Amino acid sequence: MLILQWVTGNQKQVELMGEELFRLSESIEPRESKLDKFAQAIIEHETGGNPNSLPMRLNNPAAFRFSEWQRKFGGQSHKSGYTQFPTLLQGKAALRAFLKTHAQFRAKLIGRR
Repeated sequence: MLILQWVTGNQKQVELMGEELFRLSESIEPRESKLDKFAQAIIEHETGGNPNSLPMRLNNPAAFRFSEWQRKFGGQSHKSGYTQFPTLLQGKAALRAFLKTHAQFRAKLIGRR
């Protein structure tokens, strides 16, 4: 029997083919990947948890120094030498892409041994 599952708000809904829709009342926590946990640790380290730190004011929670690859996330050079992103979401996306790229590169190196 095919089961379709999706998450709406905080409730899990399951539809069984040919049967009526029902809701499970349990709350579902989204799974956080190891990459996301690592990114969050970097953000906490670089900003010191201070929302008024320079990296946070520049929407750059990873405290990246400017590099051309960051332009695809809207990054611009700031007079401080750090990258300024238009939004915090774009800054976080740049960090996640950076970590993912380097994790994939590292995996390829390890696979060649």
